[in-house]
Amino acid sequence: MKTSRNRTTLMAALAALAIHAGCGSEEPAEVEPIQSGERRIIHSEKPSGEKIELEVVGQGALPADFPRDLPTYPGADPAGSMSIPGAMQFIAFTSEDGVEEVIGFYRKKLPNEGWRIESESASPPSIVAAKGGRKAYIRVQRDGASTSIGISLEGRS
Repeated sequence: MKTSRNRTTLMAALAALAIHAGCGSEEPAEVEPIQSGERRIIHSEKPSGEKIELEVVGQGALPADFPRDLPTYPGADPAGSMSIPGAMQFIAFTSEDGVEEVIGFYRKKLPNEGWRIESESASPPSIVAAKGGRKAYIRVQRDGASTSIGISLEGRS
């Protein structure tokens, strides 16, 4: 239960940070903690007047526009996500499997879905892949008894 609460608090903090960074405002936005499975759309405006929208999703669900051609590790649990629809997404997963197993999955499955692996790193274990006008950054690390999988996706399909 404590881990779940920490994840929802983390997602709320990330949402506030993203709004603050995206808007260029002096004060960070205050965001209520996101509950498990909850989807929340947060509206804000940049100093230029451009409106932005941020989707924050709590543990157990994926963003509504998560791409079908980006593989997710089998059995991994979504820990939360945030996205600016059509521009960028960050999704966190947890798995009980080891780091090498998870990285090996992405190394094999990304090319099968048409992604081109641009680079890999051993420390921390990560892969950068591209497809069309999009780039996926996948980072895997052991976090106590589980493995954390972080996926950042930029660009439009």
